[in-house]
Amino acid sequence: MQDSGAKCIFTCLPLLETTLQVAQKIGLPKNRVYILELPLQATEGKPSPKGFKTIQDLIDLGQSAPDIEPLKWEKGEGARRTAFLCYSSGTSGLPKGVMISHRNVIANTMQIQTFDKVYRDTLNDPKSKYNHQENCLGLLPMSHIYGLVVICHAGIYQGDGCIVLPKFEFQTCFAAIQNYKVNTLYLVG
Repeated sequence: MQDSGAKCIFTCLPLLETTLQVAQKIGLPKNRVYILELPLQATEGKPSPKGFKTIQDLIDLGQSAPDIEPLKWEKGEGARRTAFLCYSSGTSGLPKGVMISHRNVIANTMQIQTFDKVYRDTLNDPKSKYNHQENCLGLLPMSHIYGLVVICHAGIYQGDGCIVLPKFEFQTCFAAIQNYKVNTLYLVG
């Protein structure tokens, strides 16, 4: 957190205590910690604590805010600007921030979308034409490039749904597959 120069932290209720310890350690004020709300069953029935803004609070605030000016980027700026700062595993020392540009994310998203369209179209099945949607299970860490691009961007770009679980548990995972008709699992072998 310190290495990235983070200005705020988005967390969920089960990780709030750990997040507050980290925020204090790096000198980030408590009002810069935002809560990602989860279904009540994932928080053992506990609502978001008072004194913290939630994603919904930010959405509500944004709806009454004036429009922001459109970006005025010059040609090629998407290749130079960092969209995400993902951290390596630190196999040769401490984890290192890896700058992922907007162009990297867009290119990977388009590659996946193109492959998926060609694959589905080659099945010669009218039901498989590239206009249907799938649900995937969002188990991979969203801070990892695989989870970030494949789950968060490519699938959503195609109109697919993503069921995100707070952590991996067999019963919850299998229930989500059944209840949400999940037909795609992205896993690491």
